[in-house]
Order: sequence, then structure tokens, then C-alpha cells
Amino acid sequence: MDNLNSMIKKAESGDAEAQWRLAFYMMWESGERNQDWVERAISYYERSAAQGYGDSMLELGAIYILGVGIDLNKEKALYWYNRAADMLFPKAFSCLGYEYGFHGHEDGGFVDYKAGFSYFIKGSLLKDANSVFEIAKMYYYGNYVKQDIDFAYRLFLEAQVIIDGFSLADNYEDVHLYLAEYYYKGQVIKQDIDMAKEYLEEAISGYERRIEEDQPPDFFMSKYRRSKRLLKKIEAGIIPEPPTEEEYSDELLAFMTSDMMKFSKPALPIEELEAVKAENRTIEMFDNKNFNEILEKAEEGDTESLYQAAYYLFNRFEDEPNNQSIINYALYCYHECIKQGFLSAMYNLGTIYFNGSGGVPFNKEKAYYLYLYSDVVLASSEIGEYYARGEVVEQDFEQAFLHFAKTALYGGYGSHAAFDNLARMYSEGIFVDVDKKFADYCTKRSKEFEGIFESE
Repeated sequence: MDNLNSMIKKAESGDAEAQWRLAFYMMWESGERNQDWVERAISYYERSAAQGYGDSMLELGAIYILGVGIDLNKEKALYWYNRAADMLFPKAFSCLGYEYGFHGHEDGGFVDYKAGFSYFIKGSLLKDANSVFEIAKMYYYGNYVKQDIDFAYRLFLEAQVIIDGFSLADNYEDVHLYLAEYYYKGQVIKQDIDMAKEYLEEAISGYERRIEEDQPPDFFMSKYRRSKRLLKKIEAGIIPEPPTEEEYSDELLAFMTSDMMKFSKPALPIEELEAVKAENRTIEMFDNKNFNEILEKAEEGDTESLYQAAYYLFNRFEDEPNNQSIINYALYCYHECIKQGFLSAMYNLGTIYFNGSGGVPFNKEKAYYLYLYSDVVLASSEIGEYYARGEVVEQDFEQAFLHFAKTALYGGYGSHAAFDNLARMYSEGIFVDVDKKFADYCTKRSKEFEGIFESE
């Protein structure tokens, strides 16, 4: 370390960051890890941690959990991890998630995905890359949560963004491996073997660096071998056919053909439509398409145009008097594009029936199933409301929590409501342990998202 004497002076004068840096050097970088240096490093870490320096708390946790230079002491490790978590230090939650969820705090070796999730979700919402990666894997495999490989892909990408090219990050190689597999299989995204190879080579390079550094092999050797096997397949020209479009589940088909989804085509509201056509508008949100062209294609049965016509007409006329004929036509367009597989429209239609918008009769049961089968992630928050209130479905606060958490992780429109509900659950201890600080954090995030979408 350059200027070691200067760093010692700063540490001795009480500088918390200098104490952490000096301890880190003594513990991991100096190559002089004798008993005296271990004790001195721990002393510096403790002095730094006493001043609220989160990195020092995590280092103390790591030293005690691994027994580096001292006897292994899980009780002390968890003490320091929990101290950091009390400060909402993001990485503390993945440390706790690994220990309680995957390593087995009291019964060595067991896997408790529920316990892991309770910590990883906090870390993920605080933007800790390790936590986001672990939640992504849960959605990928369907562990504790309902399997959703599309959402898992989004989370793997988010973890990659948080890591931002920092190759020493804990899950740097693992994130690259999973993204490589998406490109190789053509899952969620278009198959791209060159991209798969690029991600794999980056993952393998990182794993091999860890081998050279004698890092504990249990953490990565199986994934290293998995990466090598996949690269060999690519080099041998063994390329899978990309998946075909998924068929609808029996439950979804039953719903789409049920009486609930029957909607006869109404008479065309010719007078109202002619008035709209006369405006000859281009619709900015639909790539400046001319509305008259949209309407013409909708009448021909074009799926996307049916959705666009429904969206524009309903939102344009829902608050105007004597609007029933054009509202009915918009509802028909929604139903038709859903029949053709445009499942995103289910969210819009569900919200109409849930709120009774535009004079449409309330139908919360129909709204629930539209939300349930929609492929829009933010519908998860609406489903959470049903579970929280016990409407249509039996009250289940665990399911409510999981649905709110998913929309909060998504981070788009509707996330403010999800964060609001999480804030209440953490504040009042509904299903989760009371955590006032994290509840306040959720409230803050809710206001941030509400502000973003109100300003648009």
C-alpha cells in the first residue's frame, strides 16, 4: 500500500474510512496475515464499525463467518451483519440471505428459500447486486416464487447494470453465465450465439481468475464447469432450435372462452367515429401513426391496431357524457385483440372493470382474472390487493407480499402503489417482521415513483 504510514496516522486519529482501508490491507492484501496483524485488523474494523461504517461491519461478519485467522463464530458474524442491515446497508441483506437461506443458520446445509427471499428482497430494493441476482435465480427456477423466466431475465440484466463491469463483484461471472444461456437458447430474447460466446468467455475468465487466487472453490467450480461445457457445445456447433411460441395454458384458454369474456360486436358508433376521423390526428404514443389508419386496420382485425384503437378511444371518451356507444366499441376492440393473443391488453381491460371507468359496470371478479392472465408485471400489484383484502380469492398476506414485491422490483408505472403497500406491511408487521426503517425507505421510493409518472 502506498503511503502506509499516512494511512496509519489517519486511522489512529479516528478516520473511519482509513481504519477500514488499513484493516482491509492488513487482512487481505499485505501477504503478512499473522496473528498479530489479524488482531490489529479486527481492532481497526471494530473502531471503524463503532462509527457506523458499514463496510467494516461486513468485513467483520465475513471474518467471523469464514473463520479467517480466528475461530469461526457465526453468532458474532450475524451480529455484525445485522448491525449493517439496521443501517440499511444494501450488501448486508445478501450476507444475511446467504446465511439464513442457503447455508443454514441453525441446521447446517438446508436451503430455506423463503428465509432467503425475506432478506434478498430488501437488498434488491436497495440495489444490491448479489440480492438482485439471487432473486433472479428464484424466478428463473421457480423457487418459492412462481416461475417467470421473462422477469428473471430483466433482473439478471439489472444485476449486470449494478455491477457495471466491476469484474471483482461477487456474482460477476454468474450473471454472465445466465445471460449467455438466455442467448444460447433464445429464451425471452432473440437467439444470438456470438453474444452467448462473448458472455461465456467473460464468465470463464473470471472463474479462472478466482481459481488462481485460491478462492473457495465450492462457490463457483460447478458453474465454471457448466460454462466450459456450454462453450464446448458452441464450438462444436451444437446449437438448439429456439423455442417456439408458448401455447396457452388450459386455465387461460378456459377463461378466454368463458361467458365472462364474451362480448358481442356492437353497432359501429358511426357519428362519433366520423367526428374523430375528421380531426385527422396522429397519435404520438403510437409512433405518430394516423388514427384513421389505425381505425381502418382495426376494422380489418389487425391485433395491434385493435389495441391502439381501444386504448385511444376509451381514454379519449371515458369522461365525456353520452359516450356509451363509443365506449362499447372500445371494449369490443380490447376483447378482440385479447382473443388474438395480445395479453397485455388484459391489464387495461382489467383496470376498466375494477374501477368501473367510463360508466362500465364494476366487475371485480372479471378484473381479477384479467390481471391474473395479463403478461404485464405491474398487474402483480393489483393481484396483491386482492389477496390482501380477501376479494375473489382467500385472504393470504404472504401472496399479497410476493405480488407487491414483484411490482416494486419491476420499478415501472404502478410501482408507487406496490411500495406503499410494502411500507404498510413492514410498518405494521403484516406477514413480515416489523422494520420501521425499511418501511420509511419504501415510502420514500413510492413518492419517487409517483412523482416520476405524475410529471409525465
